[in-house]
Amino acid sequence: WYIKVEVIFVFIIIYAIVIPGIYAMNICMMEGLGFREAYKKSARMVKKHPMGTISALVVYNLVMLAIIGITYVLISVFLVAGVKILNMAYLGNAIFLSALRTERLIIKCILVCVAIPLSFSAISHMYYKYTDVDDITFEFTDIQEGPAKRRKIIYSIVLTAAVVADAFYLIMTFNNNPFENVAIFHETKVMAHRGASTETPENTMAAFQKAIDDMADYIELDVQLTSDGEVIVMHDSNAYRTTGVDENIVNMTYKEVRRLDAGSWYSDEYKGEKVPGLREVLELAQGKIKLNIELKPADNGEELARKTVALIEKYNMENDCVITSFSSSALSAAKSCDENIRVGYILSAAYGDYYDMKNIDFFSVNAAFLSKRTIDAIHNSGKQVYAWTVNNKDSIKNLTNKGVDGVITDNPVLARETIYSRDTSETIVNMIRYVFNQ
Repeated sequence: WYIKVEVIFVFIIIYAIVIPGIYAMNICMMEGLGFREAYKKSARMVKKHPMGTISALVVYNLVMLAIIGITYVLISVFLVAGVKILNMAYLGNAIFLSALRTERLIIKCILVCVAIPLSFSAISHMYYKYTDVDDITFEFTDIQEGPAKRRKIIYSIVLTAAVVADAFYLIMTFNNNPFENVAIFHETKVMAHRGASTETPENTMAAFQKAIDDMADYIELDVQLTSDGEVIVMHDSNAYRTTGVDENIVNMTYKEVRRLDAGSWYSDEYKGEKVPGLREVLELAQGKIKLNIELKPADNGEELARKTVALIEKYNMENDCVITSFSSSALSAAKSCDENIRVGYILSAAYGDYYDMKNIDFFSVNAAFLSKRTIDAIHNSGKQVYAWTVNNKDSIKNLTNKGVDGVITDNPVLARETIYSRDTSETIVNMIRYVFNQ
C-alpha cells in the first residue's frame, strides 16, 4: 500500500507543477513569449480562473473515461455473447482475458492518437476563452518568405523525414523492445505439453487439436526416427507405456509404428488413435499454432535433426517452429541445416556456466531451478527461457512474474487464464468466471 501512496504523492507533485503551466504552450505559440515568461503568465491565468480551468479538465477526463468504459462494456457484451453462442464456456475466461489485453492495447493506441490532440484542443479552447484575442499579434512574415516552390520542397522533405523516422522507430520498438525482458511488460507464451495431455492421450493428433482449441501458443511434442528413417511423434524410446507394445521405436519401421494403438491406454474413447508422423502435425498446425519440437535421438541425432529441419522447411514453418533437445550436438546439427531456425537447450537443473553456449537461442529449464536471478542471467546473455512442466496456478503466476518467456504445461487453459489475469483485478476475474459458470 505504501507504494501506491508514493505513486499518488508523485502524481500530486507533477500536477502541482503542470497545471499552472497548462496554457504555456499556447502562449509560446500565439504570443511569441519564451517558456519561462509563458509559464508565469499561464500560472496567473490559472490563478485568476481556477474553477473554470480545473472543471474543464475534470469534464474532459470524465468524458474520455465514459467513452473508454462504454467501449469496454460493448466489446465485453459481444464477446460474452459470442462465447455463449459458440458453446465455448469452458474457454470463456481465457478468451475474455486474452481479448481484454488486446482491447487495452488498442485503447492505449487510440488514447495516444486521439486523446492527446483532443486534450490540446480543450486547453486551447480555454486559452481563447480567458484571453483577449485582440491583444494577440500574429506574425506570418517569416513563414511566407521565399518562393512557394522552395517552401513546398522543404515541407515535403521534413514530412518525409518525420514519416520515415516514425516508421523506423515503430519497427525498432517492435523488433527490439527495450522492455522485452522486463517482467511486467512481458507476455509469457503458453506451450501445451505433448498437446493437451490432461484431457487427451499425449502426443496424438487428438491432443494437438485440443491444444489448438484451447488457444495454446505452442504445442510441445517429441520426435524420433524409425528404423526406415521416418520422423514420428512419441516421447519414450520404447513404445510400451502408451501403446502396450514392448519395442524400441528405433527398431520399428514406420508402417509398424502406424499400426500401434496410442489411445486405448488413456481411455476407450481414443481407441485406435495412431502415432502421428511429424508431417501430419505440421499440416495440422500450419497457420493455426506454433510448434516446440523436441529431438529425441538414439545415436542418430544428426540425421533426426536434418530430417526434422527438412520437414519444417517443406511446410514453410521456419518462423513457426522451435527445436529443443538435451543433445547439444543434435541442436548444432539443426542449426547448421538452417541458421534461422531457433533452437533451445533443455536443462534438468540450472547449474554451471551454460548461459553463453554458442548457437543456442533459448533454454528450456526445469521450473524447480528457475529463480529470478537465473532468469535474469539468461536474459542478460541475450537468450530466452522456457519453464517446464508447470501445472498449478501459483507456480505459473510466480514464474510469469519472474519474467519467463514461456511455460510448458499440461493445462493450457489454466495457464492462459493465470497469465492474462495478472493485470486484471480479482473482482473482474471472479465476475467473468461467474458469467461463464466456471
